[in-house]
Amino acid sequence: RLDAGRPVTQTQTTTNTRSNNQRSWAVAGAGAGSGNAITNTIDAHVLNALVHAGGSVAMTAVDTSTIQAAAGEVALAIARGGSSGSAIGVGASLAFNEIQSTIHALIQHSTVTAGGGLTLTAGSTGKIDALTISGSVSDGTGLAISGAGAASDNEIHNTIESGISDTSTVDAGGAVALSAADSATIRVIAGAVAIAAVLPISSTGSMSNTNTSAAV
Repeated sequence: RLDAGRPVTQTQTTTNTRSNNQRSWAVAGAGAGSGNAITNTIDAHVLNALVHAGGSVAMTAVDTSTIQAAAGEVALAIARGGSSGSAIGVGASLAFNEIQSTIHALIQHSTVTAGGGLTLTAGSTGKIDALTISGSVSDGTGLAISGAGAASDNEIHNTIESGISDTSTVDAGGAVALSAADSATIRVIAGAVAIAAVLPISSTGSMSNTNTSAAV
């Protein structure tokens, strides 16, 4: 029986919603260090002595120290696993190299008699070769931070002395030559590279299905 005075309503609703929101992180750090030190004392010395030579007298003190050092690293961070990925990569490389030498060719408090010449030679040919490199690569879908640094400290400290001193007496039949020379060298290569890449990727899905009916 239909009673128009009393409406009858039937409603059916179906809703289905799906979403995808993920976050991933990647953090990488790398470091490298190198430290080398050489300390020398090279001494050619006549001290408190009486020397008689029928020919020439030659005294030589030379420092030939060499340091060859390399320090390097690379930090790699990749975050690609979700819709929002953050990658942070930091790399650092440090190197310290030092040569410290004392070189003497000396006659002190002595008497030297030579039938020929007298030669005193003091010198340094010390060398430092240093290679320091650093790299960092970050790849994220939302945020990428990358930093790299390289530093190298290289030092050569020499004391070079050639001489006749402290009331010494020299009698030479030829030339008397005194030499003090420093030809130390430092060669350095240092570099840093940082790369950051952001590739935004978004993945969100939703589905809604609604069925509404009214019937009498």
